[in-house]
Amino acid sequence: MSAAVASRPGPWYQWIALRASLRDRHVFRAAPLVLTAVMLAGCPEPRNAGPEGTWIGTALSARPPDPPPLGERPPPPPAARAERAAAPSEDAGAAPDPSPTVEPAPQGEATALGATAGDGASTVDDLLAEARRLLEAGKPDAALLAARRAAIRDVNSFAAHLLVGRASAATGSFGASLQAYRNAVNLKPDDVEALYGLALAQVNLGQGRDAQTTLAKLQQVRPDEPRLTALLAKARALVGDAEGAAALEVKVGGDGADLRAASLLAGAGKYDEAAAAYARAAKEKPDDPVLQLQLGSAYAFAGKLEQAAGALTRATRLAPTDARTWKQLAAVRERQGDAAGALVAYEGLMKHVPNADPSGRLKAKMATLRERGKAAPE
Repeated sequence: MSAAVASRPGPWYQWIALRASLRDRHVFRAAPLVLTAVMLAGCPEPRNAGPEGTWIGTALSARPPDPPPLGERPPPPPAARAERAAAPSEDAGAAPDPSPTVEPAPQGEATALGATAGDGASTVDDLLAEARRLLEAGKPDAALLAARRAAIRDVNSFAAHLLVGRASAATGSFGASLQAYRNAVNLKPDDVEALYGLALAQVNLGQGRDAQTTLAKLQQVRPDEPRLTALLAKARALVGDAEGAAALEVKVGGDGADLRAASLLAGAGKYDEAAAAYARAAKEKPDDPVLQLQLGSAYAFAGKLEQAAGALTRATRLAPTDARTWKQLAAVRERQGDAAGALVAYEGLMKHVPNADPSGRLKAKMATLRERGKAAPE
């Protein structure tokens, strides 16, 4: 058999190929019908479907109205026609009031502002006078509202911005106070009240360096300003200059100046200087147990243990029920190597403050100190 005859497919193969082609042809013919059925099955039921799903169309009443012919305006709705008929004509002389309106004052403020602000009749001077009155009466929220109205009426009113700053500070809104005082300083750069208010807001916001810059300007304008030194001390404390701040506090003087200076120095770790300041404060109030405790603690941190023990002993006599003084005294005695003195301090604590050792640690400590005292050479 030749190669051509051998490579020709037999009848069986031709029959299989014919069946496959017929089957594929039927499948492709049926594919559109199948896809259409699937799409229809996934569609929601029509809104205007009648019984058994038949479409009944759209009612004529639901159709939108035909647009008016070109060149004609559509008639207004009945409500608009009624309002137009009720409104007075312009020929009647009823011209609209062009004056602006202001929000009414808070409820309960039966003032000239409350009576006139609603119709816009209050002037800027009226609003400023009302703001000052409310601020002096201890009503900073209402004063702030009036001052802001004045600032809105006249953005270039220095007095309005100054009052907004004062009222905002009185309500504790130091951010708003800062912005208002900046506006005031921009209008009058050399005004003492505006500069001081700006520096005060900066100190309250923790902006020590900015406050020092503002206070330097204030010092140029008025070197003898009595409020400058105390505020400058706070500004220097914010930037970490404890010694400078303490020196200024002492310079300011007055009640508690040494105590404020001592606190600044102790917070900065200047314990020798703090102890000296506490000692000056304790001379003024020798019977203050808290001052004696603070003085003893400062001496202890400075390494002056004998002076610390003396101040703490005085504190235990002035306030025997204060557990802190007994514990501090016992710790100082231990640092001195005086086990017997530490034991005496702990015994005084347990005597005057019986509930000072709920965990039993102090009793164990006292037992250790007794053993140490027995073992100490005579």
